[in-house]
Amino acid sequence: MTTFDELKQKVSIIQVAEDLGYRLKKKDGRTNPCYALYQGGTKVDEILIQHPTDTYTQRFCDRNYHHGDVIEFVKLHIHSWPQFPHHNEMVRISIILKHYAGISYIPKESLNFQEKQEFEPARYDVSEATIENCHFLTRGRQLSHDTVATFLRHIVIIKDKKGKKDIPNIGFPYKVPGTKTVTNYEIRNYNFKSMAAGGDASSSVWGVYSRKVGRIFIFESAIDAMSFYELYKDKQTFQHTALVSTGGGLSGNQITNLIKTYNPQEIVCCFDNDKQGTRYRERVESIVRNWNIREDSNIEVDTILPNDKDFNDDLKKYKIIK
Repeated sequence: MTTFDELKQKVSIIQVAEDLGYRLKKKDGRTNPCYALYQGGTKVDEILIQHPTDTYTQRFCDRNYHHGDVIEFVKLHIHSWPQFPHHNEMVRISIILKHYAGISYIPKESLNFQEKQEFEPARYDVSEATIENCHFLTRGRQLSHDTVATFLRHIVIIKDKKGKKDIPNIGFPYKVPGTKTVTNYEIRNYNFKSMAAGGDASSSVWGVYSRKVGRIFIFESAIDAMSFYELYKDKQTFQHTALVSTGGGLSGNQITNLIKTYNPQEIVCCFDNDKQGTRYRERVESIVRNWNIREDSNIEVDTILPNDKDFNDDLKKYKIIK
């Protein structure tokens, strides 16, 4: 049976969008190209495409703030394919994707995308993080000094030498699980969040690991993980535990690298309590299920979702005030 992960490797959002009538806006950039949909000469939608040359990590964002991968894009436009009916929405999405996977794809426009930037560690000035220079975390995000101190070894202060402003930001170093080389940074500050230019978003994660890892908690951001720790540190033990951030996205390589390196007994999904968070959880479950079958393992998948929908934005309604 073909999995959604396999279909994502075969079907491009651009392929589906062009079939629905979206057309490339050639003057709007090549790194993240823009496609617009017109009806009767009036623009009714436009989408930005991230990672246009890599179907697996490809994502879209439209003018109504919908975003996601090719699965989410098809779901958003599900009624555009009346020829593929099915009472189960996920089965219907699978049928539609299999249809596109079986078509030889030739782009309607000449796609001369810019080459992906290479990650340049020397581009960033990196210095030690202290309680004093992490005021964004203690004042802005209202994390306690004790919590920030617990995570200080996994935080840096970072300046982008090529940035327009010489401003120090909070940096969370990303590495491929089991290695020591920094391959990306999750960068945060007041009213600002980003990932490092050219950083590895498909295989690397930010993580805090016990010496022996029995379970892995997976978050969309490092501050989510820190907030979770502050909320639950008096309610459960974090012995034999890893707290991991995927940087706002989720790839199969991130999960399989964690499993290969730490061989956990349990993976706990701590994503948003929304549609995208549900997608991420389903993807983790699919990867773990296939891994268990292939490797004869017995990894369990659990989920922790707060009632607040906006968990991805650092637990706003769970704001911790000491």
